[in-house]
Amino acid sequence: MGFLTTRLLFIALALVCLVLPWPAGLVEPYYSRGLYPAVQQLMTSASNLLPVSLLDLGLIAAVLGLALAPVRIWRAGRGRRLRAAGRFVVNVVAGAAVLYLCFMVAWGLNYHRDPVTTRLDFDERRITAEAAERLAVQALSHMNAICGASAQAWPDRPLDEVAQELAPLVDDWVASLRLTAVVVPGRPKRTLLDAYFTRAGVSGMTDPLFLETLVASDLLPFERPAVVAHEWAHLAGLARESEASFAGFILCMRGDGLTRYSGWFALFMELFGSLDADARSRVQARVPECVRRDWRAVVARNQKNRQPVVGQIAWRAYDSYLKSNRVESGVRNYSEVVRLTLGTRFDAEWRPIRGR
Repeated sequence: MGFLTTRLLFIALALVCLVLPWPAGLVEPYYSRGLYPAVQQLMTSASNLLPVSLLDLGLIAAVLGLALAPVRIWRAGRGRRLRAAGRFVVNVVAGAAVLYLCFMVAWGLNYHRDPVTTRLDFDERRITAEAAERLAVQALSHMNAICGASAQAWPDRPLDEVAQELAPLVDDWVASLRLTAVVVPGRPKRTLLDAYFTRAGVSGMTDPLFLETLVASDLLPFERPAVVAHEWAHLAGLARESEASFAGFILCMRGDGLTRYSGWFALFMELFGSLDADARSRVQARVPECVRRDWRAVVARNQKNRQPVVGQIAWRAYDSYLKSNRVESGVRNYSEVVRLTLGTRFDAEWRPIRGR
């Protein structure tokens, strides 16, 4: 095939994948439980070998390629520059199409799998305002039991130690959620995108091409386990943010005191945001001092690092991205972890009960 034909083929395939209504009945058994686990094990194992992000290296290569393009077009010579510019535009569009196809194969089709609730004892009737307030109070009780005995700040546990604490818990966690047989935990890494992360309020990201775990540098010690667990849930094939937060909470419940506290704190903040004004006042009056201390630390960090304009642009872009991948609620999907947690029945150790 010629230059133009080959590139038009990739562009057409990408457009088909973008608009095609992928049926969960095919995606779940053949991709999410078939091809994807093999891809995840291979890609994450490979990316874990490097201390730097493969996504960063790819971004550097892309920027250099775009920066050198005008030079190549100029060197094409008089009479050929317009043709060279046209080839460059076609190459960029075709390259974007190829990246989209790689994204779909490496991770993106997980957006079309069956909801996690289909595998658990989930009932919408359990989701009430009263249940949300009760769970918020319960979260405060658990957090106070962990942190209330000490007035000291949380130890500054490095990300590698966080991963070492969580990694042995993954197999039991995967089985409790009835996911794939094996999930390779990602090595938490910093990224060249960190300046963007900290200003936009992005705590972490799962690289959807190389399947690596990227974490913001300004996370507080008690936030790190929940963020790493959330990103590992994405590696496990849970693409929706609500499901990743739900699964991350369950993984944190298997860990030590700081890890459990991290899971409860993340869930509490979502629960608190879901309450009406009267319920918030009642719950806020019951927040113990050690939790207030951490809450104040989060607010102070956000006031110092966040830039509203950057955050608005970033979250609008991510909202469009999620909606283009059939997540109709967009960024509001994060808060839907409250719905999942309230509607699911758990055992005494916060393992979800399987559906019938």
